[in-house]
Amino acid sequence: MKHPFLHQGGDGYVIHEHSGHQLSIAVFDGLGHGERAVCAAEAFRDICMNAPSYEPHRLLAFAHPHMRRTAGAACMVVNLDRKKRTASYAGIGNISMFFGNQDQMKWRTGNSGILGYRQIHIREMSFPWEDGDVLILHTDGLRKEGMKHLLHHNRSPSELAKVICEHQYSGQDDALVLVCSVHAQRAVKVEEETIRA
Repeated sequence: MKHPFLHQGGDGYVIHEHSGHQLSIAVFDGLGHGERAVCAAEAFRDICMNAPSYEPHRLLAFAHPHMRRTAGAACMVVNLDRKKRTASYAGIGNISMFFGNQDQMKWRTGNSGILGYRQIHIREMSFPWEDGDVLILHTDGLRKEGMKHLLHHNRSPSELAKVICEHQYSGQDDALVLVCSVHAQRAVKVEEETIRA
């Protein structure tokens, strides 16, 4: 399964299922506004769709030189291993990630920099997950401050995506939030919401 999504503002995602038990998710935001941002986002989406590896570190290292001809992008790549119940991730720029459950929610962001611009430092990290955990990725059109209090309720991924957009939209940029409910034995449920500035 390869599921790309891109809206006019340059925010987008790619979901790719591979190896029978792994799911890779990339959320990205083309830099700038208008056509410039869209072109950068389209370039990263196309790179993701044709990448030789979906491991987060390798995918970003592969994409970086190919993005030099664009305005660049912020991005986060997460690889969910349903057999090992672990997730690995790496990011460049201001894409934010929350993961966990109602009892404990953690926040992570990528390393500073711009994919496709100057030198970048890519650091891949990992964490374990349990059935029913939630993974949330969002672009910088949504405020991360105050986000955690929205997550301590028993909401479906689609409800959570809507509530996050309603409460956290900054009003200054396009925004995308991707909410995933993670399970080892059944399909990962993914919902997204977008706002066009």
